[in-house]
Amino acid sequence: MKSLVIALDTNVFLHCKNFTQIQWDKIFGDDFDEMLILIPCMVLKELDNLKYQNKNALKALNKIRDIETGKFQVKAFGLISSILLPNWDKLLELHKQKLSRDESDHQILAEVLLYHQDNPQCKVVFVTGDYLPSKLSKEINIECLYWLDENFRIYFEKEKISTSKLEPLEIYFTEEEKFSKEITLSKTIIPQEPLRLEDYEKDFSKPIPHPLISHKPKEDFQRELDDYNNKMEELCRYAEIYLSLKNNSNAPFTNIDLYIQMELEKGFKVKYSNDIEFPERPKVIGGLTYLKPIFPSYSVPKEPNVKYHKIIHIENERNYVWIIQNRVGKIKHNETEILYPLMLWIPEYPSTEKIVIQVSFTQDQEGKINDQILSIILV
Repeated sequence: MKSLVIALDTNVFLHCKNFTQIQWDKIFGDDFDEMLILIPCMVLKELDNLKYQNKNALKALNKIRDIETGKFQVKAFGLISSILLPNWDKLLELHKQKLSRDESDHQILAEVLLYHQDNPQCKVVFVTGDYLPSKLSKEINIECLYWLDENFRIYFEKEKISTSKLEPLEIYFTEEEKFSKEITLSKTIIPQEPLRLEDYEKDFSKPIPHPLISHKPKEDFQRELDDYNNKMEELCRYAEIYLSLKNNSNAPFTNIDLYIQMELEKGFKVKYSNDIEFPERPKVIGGLTYLKPIFPSYSVPKEPNVKYHKIIHIENERNYVWIIQNRVGKIKHNETEILYPLMLWIPEYPSTEKIVIQVSFTQDQEGKINDQILSIILV
């Protein structure tokens, strides 16, 4: 069996694209029956020392662990990683004179050299972007690929990130699975058809075969209808607004606080959707009320990912400043969290034609998320 063993230096993991995405077959050809990736123990040690300072080191360690545990399958190559430093006594005297135990680069080369000594039937290539190790590898008869060479660089370089990329976290209006920074709401509220007493004449004429239950007096029922119609007319002025938080980055965010602020004239109101109480539709029959039995639930409620703080408003001379705070526990990369809808009560004749919503963020990760603006157009 013709085998190719590709030994990777630490800089390949830190400065190149993910080693599972490199087209090794295009670099070395497809004449080999198998390709193996060799990760020396000293490389793993250096990555482990850098995992809290360098995100590429942490990503590399996670990818290596996933491959070793079978969580990530790679058909293009096998993986060899060592947890033992090289046995220097097995090195030839010629090589011992050129390699030092105190140099991490030399330890990496010693591991590659010993592997080649133990597996002479394999073709072993050391891949590095550091100049001195590339020179030294040739002196101890290890074939080396210097990935910064213009002939190979294209295979190793990461894809360039567009300078016009979005903020890591973006807030949007959500309408029918579409995301936008601006929505339009109509000032003309569609009135709901009010309930009328004459619509219930059939219900009043039905006999009730129970001595303790009777029809309500029509005067009382009319008052219930009027009260219901007034409450529904009030609720019909609320417009439901959905907001979504999108994570456009390649990393998760935790404990994100969203501060949503609107300055509105005093005729407007803002509530959460679950704070809206719909009146019960009036019933013709009065008398006894039968309650349905409530069965206890044995399921443990899941901790919600979004916590909603009480909406507060601060009074200015002419306006109210409404402040809504939501805390999102965690949002993974390329994930969208749909927030609980807001209800905006629109007065009949508002003086404004555009509502500006200012959104600011705080979160656990380093780096600032810029404030963002959304707009509501009233027509």
